[in-house]
Amino acid sequence: MNEIVKDLRNEFNKRKNDLQEPNIKVHIITNTFLKYLGYDTDECIYEVPTGKGYCDILVPTNGDSALVVEVKTGKQPLNEKDIEQIQDYANRKKQRFGILTNGYEYILLDFKISSPPILKGTAYKSYVVFWFNIFRSRGNGLTELKYFQYLSFENLFRACEVFSVNLPFCGKKVCFQGRALKACPNYNIS
Repeated sequence: MNEIVKDLRNEFNKRKNDLQEPNIKVHIITNTFLKYLGYDTDECIYEVPTGKGYCDILVPTNGDSALVVEVKTGKQPLNEKDIEQIQDYANRKKQRFGILTNGYEYILLDFKISSPPILKGTAYKSYVVFWFNIFRSRGNGLTELKYFQYLSFENLFRACEVFSVNLPFCGKKVCFQGRALKACPNYNIS
């Protein structure tokens, strides 16, 4: 088991008596998750106005890019309404990636995914790259925890430079937006 998952489980269990959003945001997400995975927590911007609500955390990454993080209470599972909310915030802030979390579930979303419509459920599920539960390594719709490392700053934002190539036979440039997305077997880059 990966060290970050153990640390997140410990932090979550320490706070079982107070799983309100502010407690999750500070102790589990900012101080543990973001810091461990290489994001500059000193640069995080909290409660960012979007024109329709407030984005919990905006984490600057490269240039104008940022990671949109939406935190929910740890008392209930994440749902499609939560995905719709973070999608709205990311679109209003003109950002591609978002992480939605309640402290035990972590969903990486890519709002630039071009995919066929989902037949069961809503189209919001088509933006999901990874969906983790730190207390369950497998399950219906869950991503195996061995891929949790792909949520890191290095894998999401820096690796693009590594995988950006010019195709010699046609001259087109192809950018595999990060190792995380390259590692996902069902991920199609348009």
